[in-house]
Amino acid sequence: KGEYENELKQILGDTRAAFDISEHDTLVFGQNGLLVAGANARHHEPILCSYISFCAIDNFCRNFFVRLYLLLDDMNLLRKTMEAADLDPNVIVKVNAAQMKLSRELTMMEEILAYQLESLETVEIPPEPPEQAGRTLYERLQLHAYRSQILNRTKDMKKNLGGARH
Repeated sequence: KGEYENELKQILGDTRAAFDISEHDTLVFGQNGLLVAGANARHHEPILCSYISFCAIDNFCRNFFVRLYLLLDDMNLLRKTMEAADLDPNVIVKVNAAQMKLSRELTMMEEILAYQLESLETVEIPPEPPEQAGRTLYERLQLHAYRSQILNRTKDMKKNLGGARH
């Protein structure tokens, strides 16, 4: 609520929280990202890079989840079309084409999910820094918990994809 509030809102969106991580450094969480400002901000780059990697994977995970449910809706629509096959003799050709399309999409989504799991395993979480400012930032970002949450959601999506495949 200060002099630079509008400038920060243009970059970060609505601010959710702000923390002093040291006497000279500040961490600001916004709707569209985060800002670390201060004299020692560059020293925290490895931690921030890990956090941003998890944010990107998380964002992808959310979009993937939406796409998965669109696929499941298409499958339900196809099932209803198959149940009404006695009303239209041309429905068999339409159903076969739709089933092939959905099968290809499902296969692609399974491959993409495997890549997502692989990327979660390759993102390195740096060790906790020795200085107090780095430790405070490390605690605020909760990298291990963030990775665990994304991993659990990815495993759930894998189960949903398996159910869709059956």
